[in-house]
Amino acid sequence: MTDIFRQLAAPFPLEDLAWRVARSGMTNAKPWAQVLVYIDARAARARLNSVVGPENWTVAYTQGPANSVIATLSLRLAGEWISKEDGAEVTDVAPVKGALSGAFKRACAVWGIGEYLYNIGDAWAVFSEDGAQRVRIDGKIVRWDAPKLSPKFLPAGSPVASPTRPEIVRDRQVESEGTGGIERVSPVARQAREAAGPDRRRHVATGAPAPGLATTVLVPFGQMRGRPLEQMLKERPGDVRAGRDWAAKVGRFAEYVAAVDALLAS
Repeated sequence: MTDIFRQLAAPFPLEDLAWRVARSGMTNAKPWAQVLVYIDARAARARLNSVVGPENWTVAYTQGPANSVIATLSLRLAGEWISKEDGAEVTDVAPVKGALSGAFKRACAVWGIGEYLYNIGDAWAVFSEDGAQRVRIDGKIVRWDAPKLSPKFLPAGSPVASPTRPEIVRDRQVESEGTGGIERVSPVARQAREAAGPDRRRHVATGAPAPGLATTVLVPFGQMRGRPLEQMLKERPGDVRAGRDWAAKVGRFAEYVAAVDALLAS
């Protein structure tokens, strides 16, 4: 039993990790950005399947308090089913998928899957002209790479440099109260990937916006609520940017913030 818990909580290889910008700015005309690391749902499911087997785990969802969803993740250990649970709030964008995904991954963390990522603490982007990822800071697009991780946060024998990931991690949301942690909700990224299909890698390499991204994201608050983000960015760019900065400051509507950043950087 101890060995099973150890395997569930083991560090993930670099290829299973992704990063996103949490906050950024300019100091003395130089960019800075605090970044967060997380795993996606695929990695969490793969860990469960590899450690206990797909027939030995199940997840059930129930309505929680204050417009939330509770995920109960049950594992069959030594012939007995043991359950642990956690929840997530319903999001404004892709509310059903977002809430289910968030609740599932929080329940995984209760079992120890990816929980160690919270211990990484503050991490900062490494900026260079050849950076694999892009972000707009104060109206300027800059490229960045993920920082190196300490070997203690990686499987034994792993390199410490982060590999280039063929995807846009700005389109993801992580739990706002965490300092690292598991990806909690990723409706924008998922919608973009599903809409782009086999052309997604080309869109990332060229910097073109993912097909379907602009039409699937709606402004979630204010006088522009319910309007297509791309349209509002053209008609009322100042209001969109102001709304994005407010949402980022208060730690809400992370999908909206990520979508604005993605469209501005495209």
